[in-house]
Amino acid sequence: MTVADLQKYIRGLADAIGAATKNPAKELLDVAERLAPFAQHEFTAFAEFLKLAEEYRSTGKLPEPGKKPTKQRAAKAPAAPKPPKAVPADVVALVAALQTRTLTDPALTREAVEAEVKGYEKRLSGAQWHEVTKALGYTQKPKNISEAIKTAVGHVFARRAGLERSDA
Repeated sequence: MTVADLQKYIRGLADAIGAATKNPAKELLDVAERLAPFAQHEFTAFAEFLKLAEEYRSTGKLPEPGKKPTKQRAAKAPAAPKPPKAVPADVVALVAALQTRTLTDPALTREAVEAEVKGYEKRLSGAQWHEVTKALGYTQKPKNISEAIKTAVGHVFARRAGLERSDA
């Protein structure tokens, strides 16, 4: 908020008082005009100026020069907390739970499963993802984390596909 905004409010108040009493509020209009040289200043800076002016008026001395008051900066939003580190057993348990869900929830999509497994993408190292694929029964080492995730997602749906084939 700037001093110009304050001027608008004071003029509006003067107009309202003038309309109600049929006499213009000359004092308020005069105050609004005297604020004109400060119109571009932020309201907090203007309040600090008034504080210094009052000190000078009461003591006759200017305040000691010191550090300039720093502008208040908007507080940064706290960074999102990093997800805690995980262990391969967490992903293996998730895959088992997702396998069970695929048997009971035919609406569960590959994208939804992939999103849940990808939640662990940055929480495990490449070696840990290899441990996950080994625990799922795969002997070939994945080339990268992305391939390990695809393997885990495929493993989730392999069980449902096997049941669908046996039911056919």
